[in-house]
Amino acid sequence: MVDNEPRAVRVSKTADGITTITLDRQHRKNAVNPAAAKKLAAAFTAFEQDPDQKVCVFHGANGAFCAGFDLHDLAKPGSGAPEHAEYTEYVTDADKHRQG
Repeated sequence: MVDNEPRAVRVSKTADGITTITLDRQHRKNAVNPAAAKKLAAAFTAFEQDPDQKVCVFHGANGAFCAGFDLHDLAKPGSGAPEHAEYTEYVTDADKHRQG
């Protein structure tokens, strides 16, 4: 999986325990591709494992929260079933962190 968007998921933390995770794929209305899904899962896991962080704010950049899966990326040549399965695994893993 190639990561052509190193800033697609940004994480910031404050000293008073607030983590902000920003999904920033504005050109795709913040639709999640495989690389972003992997980064989101890692960001949520890191938040959960940091005892100094108490609150996580997750939002999309530039007025759009998330358009869902990036079907454009899945339709590219070479995006076969193994990569799709890996993508689904990352999205499922990220969803495990949801509270509500």
